[in-house]
Amino acid sequence: MALDVGANVGTIAFLAASIVGKAGRVIAVEPNPYNLQLLYRGITHNGFTNIEVLPYAASSARKIFSLTGGTSNRTSSTRDPSETGELLSSRSHWTICWEICRASISLKWT
Repeated sequence: MALDVGANVGTIAFLAASIVGKAGRVIAVEPNPYNLQLLYRGITHNGFTNIEVLPYAASSARKIFSLTGGTSNRTSSTRDPSETGELLSSRSHWTICWEICRASISLKWT
């Protein structure tokens, strides 16, 4: 299993999916809606069936952030949700760990 936090458009997740193979699993965590679309397209285009996407940010606690600065990672930043920008949800590191464990357990039953 591999974990890619801040998966962006999936470059590392795709490499990891190739390395772990069909029997392995990759968890990709990415909050940016624009990057998510490119990540999903890459998964589909490359035929990966072993990547699970968690579409939210990793944070110290569950929060709502405002993603500002457009679609580029060079200019994007998270801010207080009262500011303008795309709203996104974050999950605590523990919640992400739990979801990874849950995904691993469910894979054994399918």
